[in-house]
Amino acid sequence: MILPREWSRFVWSESGAASVEYGLLMAGIFLVIFATVLYLGEVISTNFYGPAEELIR
Repeated sequence: MILPREWSRFVWSESGAASVEYGLLMAGIFLVIFATVLYLGEVISTNFYGPAEELIR
């Protein structure tokens, strides 16, 4: 747990700004990876399960 005095020192230091920038960068990378996985999941589902369902009918 971060104490209030340590928290204020972290917020006002330059390393805190760098941490925020790295956090935003990581969030952006996560969103790109997440969107890619969702898109690929939909493409794979459509391309593989669609023809399989037609074979079952």
